[in-house]
Amino acid sequence: MANPVVASSYFHPDGGDVYKELRQKVVMQATAMGYDVPTLTEHGVDWADDQDPFGHVGGATYSRLIYSCNFRLFESFARTLKDKYEELYRARGVGVLTKSYSMDLRRQVTYPDSVSTFSIHSPRFWKDSSDIVC
Repeated sequence: MANPVVASSYFHPDGGDVYKELRQKVVMQATAMGYDVPTLTEHGVDWADDQDPFGHVGGATYSRLIYSCNFRLFESFARTLKDKYEELYRARGVGVLTKSYSMDLRRQVTYPDSVSTFSIHSPRFWKDSSDIVC
């Protein structure tokens, strides 16, 4: 068994050297696929809060990860909106909400996994809807 302190080193403030190369690979792949890297969030699976007694990460955890990704996307609007961002952030006049989201689970996530989320800005985003992939 790997050293558990090393396996969960993403919880450490420096992110842990053991995952540095993998993290760089994920960012490079996401960039090549068109993901918006400034919206990156990384989430370490928390042994106590994210799993059921059988070691499965629950649906509520995925919802929380998507929420974090959506909020990073929302924060990224500051680049474009500049001074108007504060009004949007405080919902003065116009606010932001998530109408719906869906997820495709590709494999089981367990402790000590780390989940990275990114968003894609859809070309239709500013028109009538958004296609955000987290």
